[in-house]
Amino acid sequence: MIDEKLLIDIRNYLKMKTGIYYFKDIRKTPDNLQVTCPYHKGGQERKPSATIRITPSNRTTIGMFHCFTCDESKPLDIVIKDLLGPLYDEDEVESLFNLKTLIVQSQFEYKKKEPLFKIPNRNIIPERVLKTYRYYHPYLASRNISEETANIYDIGFDAQNNQITFPIRNINSECLGIGRRSIDKKMYRYPPNFIKPLYGVYELNQFLNYVYVVEGPFNLWSLREFGKQGVALLGTGTEKQYKELSNLNCKGFVLALDPDDAGRHGIFKLGKFLQENKIKTYVALIPEGKDVNDLSKEEFSQVPAVTFKEWLLFYYKDNIRL
Repeated sequence: MIDEKLLIDIRNYLKMKTGIYYFKDIRKTPDNLQVTCPYHKGGQERKPSATIRITPSNRTTIGMFHCFTCDESKPLDIVIKDLLGPLYDEDEVESLFNLKTLIVQSQFEYKKKEPLFKIPNRNIIPERVLKTYRYYHPYLASRNISEETANIYDIGFDAQNNQITFPIRNINSECLGIGRRSIDKKMYRYPPNFIKPLYGVYELNQFLNYVYVVEGPFNLWSLREFGKQGVALLGTGTEKQYKELSNLNCKGFVLALDPDDAGRHGIFKLGKFLQENKIKTYVALIPEGKDVNDLSKEEFSQVPAVTFKEWLLFYYKDNIRL
């Protein structure tokens, strides 16, 4: 079968043959292996953007490779052939990894199951659409967002509507929707009937300590400027987002929502959820009347953080207007 161990063996074989460390990041999910794509950025991208199917289905066969960024899609044995080039020896590869046999066997083993209910198709925004918006607008510089951070989050600009754009990706790098922020009216817009996920999950580094939680994209981008890891709720949070947070592999969270009534209510609800799930939770005491994007890196470094329980006892009741 195709599994994590087999792919590690393939990775070592490719390294021995080519001297290049492909598939450097491998993460297992129930149906796929999430991997760094060998086809773009010289095979050295920072986080996985591709998958290799490890269970058969009616839509794809076991061993099928697909990258959600460059849209490369082909069987794993062909991927190996591409990477080896003139060094490829079909008999040697098949004797070592048995890929063609595994793929054929999977087609016989799969029995189609009737779905209990129909799930609507997801509308994934293709890469070609995102490319049309890629432009570093001077407005970002005026808000102290660097070109480096803009590249990390793929922040762009819609000239026709004078809007900053930002793709909202899931952990697999799929763009679920494009968020927009009008420069003139300073309003955020999202696709109709869009169920907001956590924003910034894909852009998190692999090894996490404490993750900051903020409301808006500009606050999240500022965190990156400050050298901090974070995600944005695109509001004050939903139960779906709470569950996504609880699945992140980190030590705990620092809640840095805006210091207004809505933000404090958001901290209360989210903090209570995290405490009930025994997840370490702190609250950053952002100065009144400001948010993260209003602060400099030095000012942010001076912001104290208290435990959620301390925040409840000493800050919540006295500052909220019920």
